[in-house]
Amino acid sequence: MNLRSASIIYFQGKFYIPSRVESESGVIIDAEPVYVIGVDMGEMEKVIENVLHTPRPRVPDLSRDEWKKRKDPVLIATGAKSWKELARKGSAYNIGWSDKQKRLDISRVDKQGKWEFDPEKVRVFSVSTPLETILKIILDDIHSKYDPC
Repeated sequence: MNLRSASIIYFQGKFYIPSRVESESGVIIDAEPVYVIGVDMGEMEKVIENVLHTPRPRVPDLSRDEWKKRKDPVLIATGAKSWKELARKGSAYNIGWSDKQKRLDISRVDKQGKWEFDPEKVRVFSVSTPLETILKIILDDIHSKYDPC
């Protein structure tokens, strides 16, 4: 089965969509470049299609020490000091894509102030669902959280 995914972070009026690499043991890791775009459906669609369809380069597994020293490209791109700051002031989404279905996960903040994906907001779509339909759901979620008028 061909599994692909794109991570989408909304923070301070912009979307941050990191590239992805895969470690030798199969861990998917956010990487540079991190695409930064405004709320523009056409641009979002192009960037996400690119991230979903670009093969993930394989990288060596990181040691615990290397993980601790690693500067996360999403934190660098957003300028946020921590993942907790991102969770307090932003939202995270993940689009999963396989030969059988598409899936959208939408974040919420847990009791520790970190992101987790809300099982009640999971949306599963047929493979024929246009990416634009999924992006409209993300934009609706953004508007409901940050522009509730």
